Amino acid sequence: DHLASDGEAVPVRVVDSSLTELDQPAGPVVGQRPVTFLARVAGGAAGPVVNAGTVAFALDGEAIAGCGSVAVTAGKARCETTIATIGDREIGATYSGSTDLEGSAADPVTQAVVAGPASRVELSRTPSGPVQVGAEMTFRAEVWAAGQPADLGAVTFKAGGSPVESCASVPLTDGSAECVTAFPERGRRDVTAEYVSGSIAIGDSVSDPTSVEVRDRSSIVLSADRTSVEAGEAVTVTSAVAAQHGGTVEGGTVRLESDGCFGCGAATVTEGATTHQVSFRTPGTYLIGGRFAGGEGLDDSEAEALTVTVTAPAACPAVAVDIGSARFRRNGRRLELGLRPSAAATVRFAPRIVFRRAGSTRTIALASKTVRTEGSRTVAFRLKARQARALPRRVRVVASGRARPESCAGSFGPRFSRGVARVATGRAR
Repeated sequence: DHLASDGEAVPVRVVDSSLTELDQPAGPVVGQRPVTFLARVAGGAAGPVVNAGTVAFALDGEAIAGCGSVAVTAGKARCETTIATIGDREIGATYSGSTDLEGSAADPVTQAVVAGPASRVELSRTPSGPVQVGAEMTFRAEVWAAGQPADLGAVTFKAGGSPVESCASVPLTDGSAECVTAFPERGRRDVTAEYVSGSIAIGDSVSDPTSVEVRDRSSIVLSADRTSVEAGEAVTVTSAVAAQHGGTVEGGTVRLESDGCFGCGAATVTEGATTHQVSFRTPGTYLIGGRFAGGEGLDDSEAEALTVTVTAPAACPAVAVDIGSARFRRNGRRLELGLRPSAAATVRFAPRIVFRRAGSTRTIALASKTVRTEGSRTVAFRLKARQARALPRRVRVVASGRARPESCAGSFGPRFSRGVARVATGRAR
């Protein structure tokens, strides 16, 4: 107490000084991760335990949210916060004082703030093999950082570089995210999982791609331009190949199979179709089967068998052929024969010139010709010069061959032979 001027005692209140110190974590801290700063407050030289007043914490001179007035208990005040940017940051702590203590400020500390660890994304899928168009499948992304499951951020699943529908920015749950989807079209796709933490606490990353083969069911239908033919006649078989969920089929092969089939085998699919020209040499009933295989993104398929009935060719009517005349021209170098078939026909025949010389019979055979005639027709044959020189004045001409009527597509009929005697050759001897 002190004495006043009138002699009365006046009470005087003495305020002691305080000391504030600031503790920080040892070493750098990860940005946007919780960090705690501790302020220690002591009162006077004796250092009594302080349980009054508050401490204001600051980051680079600005009050830290939630730590602007932290009560001192047992000489301590704690500030738990996060720091959003990396670099060296200045942390301060100022004690407000109390009725018994003066305020004080701790020496500021420099806190290093660094980016968080890199992340790693592991992508898996179920089922692991090919899937059908429209079939549901699940992709699962597991995100790891510093050997632990990541606890923040989201994953976007992409196919061919574009986000999968309903699978963009899927939040992590216990370090993983899932995408359940189905693909509407066939083909091969590379799927990735892109992780974005949204924070400097964990680095972003992308998984290795996983390839997905999306397949579709195929169908094949056979048709023929005719299903009843004679032996040896051609049948045009068309194969129509389609995908269940649409899209033109290009590539792959259609193989036709049938006993005794000529022209069956494999053909490449173009614009969803193939064409085979087939035939059968023996009469009977034949089943033609077809199988499609090797189409990109398409399952194999088999066609319903096509039935073709093959009959024996109709017998061709006989054609009578006569040689109406025989005449030499150009001094024996040209022989003209008058051909007279009984009906329109194709005639294949060759002449022989028969004569005697020096007591023996000689023959000159000329090359055959095939001609088509609907009535009488003159057909000319050429002789070589030495053949013409060997001719006497008169000879016998014999024509032999076969004929097929125009009304018949079968083989040539029986052999004929017709002769003309004493034909003048025009030679001098």
